[in-house]
Amino acid sequence: MKCYVRILVYVLFFILGLTACFSQPNPGTPFVEIDGMKSSYRSCEPVEFSIRNVSENAFFAEIYVENLNSGSWTNDVFPYNLHNPASLYEKPVLTDSDKLAPGQSWVLSYKRCARPRFVKQSTTTFRRSIEEKDNKASHPLSQRIRVEIYRVREGRIELMKKEWSRPFSRFVSKR
Repeated sequence: MKCYVRILVYVLFFILGLTACFSQPNPGTPFVEIDGMKSSYRSCEPVEFSIRNVSENAFFAEIYVENLNSGSWTNDVFPYNLHNPASLYEKPVLTDSDKLAPGQSWVLSYKRCARPRFVKQSTTTFRRSIEEKDNKASHPLSQRIRVEIYRVREGRIELMKKEWSRPFSRFVSKR
């Protein structure tokens, strides 16, 4: 009898183990597609793109811009969630509007030269300072979009995965 119980326990652990394996997303499987981006943009040209959920599940998402500095990707100078631009000024809270359903897309825009309220310079001066920095750089600035994918598990928000767009470069437009 002990032998049957032991076999039954092993079979149950085996089945539960397989179920756990199949319920976990493959780490290499993308959750999102990022479309509509070009390979390069002028210094202050807006980046228009879309993010589409290609997974089978809804999830929360936050979208940020990263810069390539000295061989490492870092947050943009004034990082904020592109899906919730108010996050530049206030602490963000995930709401249902931050949830991306299967097949759903968000059309987003990144306006690099939009002057934050807390910057004291005028809009023209702020824009010119970015263009001058790009003009003085030894090579074009590389940027990319980062999508952070979250889920709620047992009442807690948990980062599931990060995905990135292809890098794009910034160049100074000659007038």
